[in-house]
Amino acid sequence: MNIRYRTTSWLLAVFLAISVALPVRAQQPGTERRVPQSLLLYLTSAFQTSEEDEATAAELDALDPDVIEQVMQFAVLRGHTAAAAVAAQMLGRKGTAGKLIYRDAKPTPLVRATRHPDRRLRMAALGAIFKLQPTKRFPGSSYVTQSLGFLAASSGKPRALVAGPGTEASRILGGWLAENGYEVDTATTGRELILLSVASPDYELALIDVSIDQPPAGLLLQRLRNDYRSADLRVGLIARSGQLERARRIAAADPLAMAFSRPNDAESSAWQIEQLATLAALKFVDRAERRRQAVEALDLLAQLGNSSAGWYDLRSVQGSVLRALYVPELSTKAVAVLRGIGTPECQRALVGLSSRCAQPIELRKSAADAFCRNMKKHGILLTSDEIRRQYDRYNRSKNLDADTQKVLESILDCIESAT
Repeated sequence: MNIRYRTTSWLLAVFLAISVALPVRAQQPGTERRVPQSLLLYLTSAFQTSEEDEATAAELDALDPDVIEQVMQFAVLRGHTAAAAVAAQMLGRKGTAGKLIYRDAKPTPLVRATRHPDRRLRMAALGAIFKLQPTKRFPGSSYVTQSLGFLAASSGKPRALVAGPGTEASRILGGWLAENGYEVDTATTGRELILLSVASPDYELALIDVSIDQPPAGLLLQRLRNDYRSADLRVGLIARSGQLERARRIAAADPLAMAFSRPNDAESSAWQIEQLATLAALKFVDRAERRRQAVEALDLLAQLGNSSAGWYDLRSVQGSVLRALYVPELSTKAVAVLRGIGTPECQRALVGLSSRCAQPIELRKSAADAFCRNMKKHGILLTSDEIRRQYDRYNRSKNLDADTQKVLESILDCIESAT
């Protein structure tokens, strides 16, 4: 074991020495060294295993950011997303916004990684950009909020899509999926399926009748793969009698698709689900990890709301955050984000949460405080009817507990102080 460790360390040291001596491009200041492909291949392998080897990680940390960026690009092109994610994290620690974010007139590799189909790489790139602390708008800055909004929309529950021209057949398939623990949404056209697939990060699979149209199954799969939010969706192409060969031809061109005959019962449907679960199993993001990513995404969005970074439009993520408001593990995080979004919907949601007696009192206090902060920054965005309704709530609270009365009173105090 010691001999192997010393050999690996020595080889890495040699490659690091070579990388330092590499020529630098002369086209413009700050451009990166041209790293030979053989060295990129070796470094990608080292990044892939660095999380399990502290010595290797320490040696990789000696690399220049321009070399690390090229390793990340190379790893992305070769499909080594774990190595690319480690490289992205390292760029956040070692790089600068000037070189990694503002360098070009188009999105840089790190910014583009925020829209990569691999969610772990996407999360690593987002975290790196926040650590680099950009101070002005940059090419692809909208990618950041869009990607965070998608990740924040997770409820953590397993969900599935069923699509096909026959509503009765879809209902039966959906029922069997529900028996296997999935929340199911259905679509009758390919267009509806595409819209649903990018609305939530919790869809783990889709069962699609191969006879679907608008668009047809083959084109539908291509469109799913062309959007980073649905690119990792596992798809079962369900074939009616006489259509199985067609389904197999379509699935053969997609590594995340399988062709099946229409199941006859819940047991055969469960077997199909098990088969789909074998596709890209190592890259699958399970319920617990989706929940962690949602928490992290909401934390980053809250940072944006509390900062002076006016080039990020948080209104675009409002829907995702409002959905997270009533997910118990995400509620407090969602409140922190809504505090910084100046829309009537956000103020209405914060007041509504504050007034719900069934919610924990600490959460209601937090929502009331967030409403006051939001209102001081953006003004009163509630309608006259909504304000009168809040007075009615307070007047009817005389028989409720003292904490509830204080929360309702604090909302009215904020409104009155502003008027």
